[in-house]
Amino acid sequence: MAMNVLLWEARASAGSRELGAGLVRILQGGELETFTDFGAFEARLRGPKPRPGLAVVWDPDLRQLGALEERRGLFEGLRILLVLSDDRADMVALAHRLRPAFVTYVEEGAAEVAAVVERLAESPGDGLGGKAA
Repeated sequence: MAMNVLLWEARASAGSRELGAGLVRILQGGELETFTDFGAFEARLRGPKPRPGLAVVWDPDLRQLGALEERRGLFEGLRILLVLSDDRADMVALAHRLRPAFVTYVEEGAAEVAAVVERLAESPGDGLGGKAA
């Protein structure tokens, strides 16, 4: 499916690189933009380039999630998939303030996250360029 995705590797790892490779395989004509620097990620969201359909945030810590929450206006009209390191109550509560389309965990693995992105893209009426029902 052709859609544009932003991937912010808040804490880059072998898993986030594996996810990037998996997303490239499933996007088929879409575009994947990968960021390891929050400033560059934020600048892309503010920039004039067309908005992507989905932003995937890989393994942010609590401070990074707080920075995203402070800038949640940047995410209006954009679906977010959060990949968290753990399910601590404070982390999950802050994550949900961003109104993500989906929350999952690093331990689920990159293949599972890529499958979620694929399902989100195919869900009807999602604005991601997926198939309509």
